[in-house]
Amino acid sequence: VALNDSTSTNIKKSSEPTGNICFFNLDSLNSKISLFKEIEQEMQNSAKNAENKMKNKQAEIDSWERGWATKGNLLPSEQDKYMKEAQSMQTNAMEFERNVQMKMQQEQSDWMQTYALRLSEFTKDYAIENGFDAVYAYQFGQSLWYYNDNLDITNDLSNIMNSDYND
Repeated sequence: VALNDSTSTNIKKSSEPTGNICFFNLDSLNSKISLFKEIEQEMQNSAKNAENKMKNKQAEIDSWERGWATKGNLLPSEQDKYMKEAQSMQTNAMEFERNVQMKMQQEQSDWMQTYALRLSEFTKDYAIENGFDAVYAYQFGQSLWYYNDNLDITNDLSNIMNSDYND
């Protein structure tokens, strides 16, 4: 199907840059949207879970140490066994801690990636629907020195995202 001249002109014009830009305050947006609050809670849960695993591992080590402490002075043959077990426990504890930390960091990274992907889609859709060529994220301390309040879409974006989240 061939496009007539007016249709092809409209398509061409709609994809040409307009110079229209907008921004949102990321800190403010994060405080307003339910999606971020849930992700933040999941990240805290991940950290608490890691902390509990480490406490349980420490309790296991403490129990092992108490078991040896009840024997009193160790015989030479027991000292060698104790030292080997202690070295093994220390190595295992360090590896365990490293694995727990890596898992927690991966979980938190996955949550933040989920958030970033969703936020990216919402901002893209918002820009297309409202004729913006660019949407900037601003955080306190960054180099946005002045802006026209009409360019701030933080409230619009939080309303749209909360509406989607709560549906």
